[in-house]
Amino acid sequence: MFDKLRWKLTAFNTIVTGSILVCLVLLCLHLSEKNTADQTLRNFTDTAGSLCTYLETQNQISDTWLRQLASDPNIHISLMDAGKPLFSMLLSQENDLSATFENARTTAGLHPGRSETRVLTLPGYYAVVSQIKKQDSVLELILLYSLSQMEADILQQRILVFAAVA
Repeated sequence: MFDKLRWKLTAFNTIVTGSILVCLVLLCLHLSEKNTADQTLRNFTDTAGSLCTYLETQNQISDTWLRQLASDPNIHISLMDAGKPLFSMLLSQENDLSATFENARTTAGLHPGRSETRVLTLPGYYAVVSQIKKQDSVLELILLYSLSQMEADILQQRILVFAAVA
């Protein structure tokens, strides 16, 4: 009789302890994923803020900094001056993203002629849309950050956690 009760209590404690541990692991995984997404957005907005500040303060725009920024495969840039593309040679690989750039432009809903910046989350991208009023024109900057690498990192982390738990 005591052996039967001992087995039942052991099974019950094992199930309760295992359930608590699984819940804690899932909570930690959720917090880690949220932290990764927040950090990625923070880094992207810092980069976008630096670029906007650079464009606001410079009278002539050097392509060196844009080339360095464009070397990141996750960042896609559209820069226009009064509706005309700037650095079209540098940014020509972005033609396949023209619909995404246009979606970001319309979703931001910036008022013409004013200096404004909006941070957006689009499907598969973080976006910063900025209008920078210069002396005789308005620069329009759209930065897209592809979330594919972040999503791949999160997926890999999930696989590792579930493999460790299983």
